[in-house]
Amino acid sequence: MLTGNELYVVVKLVSGEQIMAVLKAEDENYIQIESPMTIRMITIPEENKEHITAHPYCHFSEESEFVLPKNQVMFVKKLHHMYIPHYIRLVSDHEKTQSQEDTEELSFDDEEDFVNRKDTIEEITKKIELLKSLLEDKQTYRYFVEGNDTIN
Repeated sequence: MLTGNELYVVVKLVSGEQIMAVLKAEDENYIQIESPMTIRMITIPEENKEHITAHPYCHFSEESEFVLPKNQVMFVKKLHHMYIPHYIRLVSDHEKTQSQEDTEELSFDDEEDFVNRKDTIEEITKKIELLKSLLEDKQTYRYFVEGNDTIN
C-alpha cells in the first residue's frame, strides 16, 4: 500500500517501455522498483488524439517488487507531481482487483472431463478413420516456395 511519501519515478527501458513505479533501492548495476505500471500511448488517427493506457508491468506475477539491470534502463526520472495521485489510484485499483481474483480459484471446466474420459473402441476407430480421410484428401495442393538468404 502506497503512503504518498515514496520516491515516484518514470523509468524508460531500452525496449521502449515506459514504467511508472516507486524507486526502492539502487546500486551500481541494478535498480529495485515497486508496483510498476507500464504506460502505453495509443494513437487514434480518426480522432487525431492520443490515449494513454496503464497496466501492471508483469500481469502474471504475485510480486510487486522487481529488480532491473541498469543496462536495460535508458533513464530514471522523478515522476511529475501532477501524475502521482493518478499513479496511486492505478496501483490501488489494481490491488483491489488482485485481492478479488485471489479468492477465485483458477480451473478449467473441461479439464476433469478430459482426464477421466473413456472413449469406446468404436469412437476411437471413427476418429482415426476421419483423420486418415483428411490426410488422403486428393484435392490438397502443395506448393514449394523457394526462400532467400535473409537471416533474422
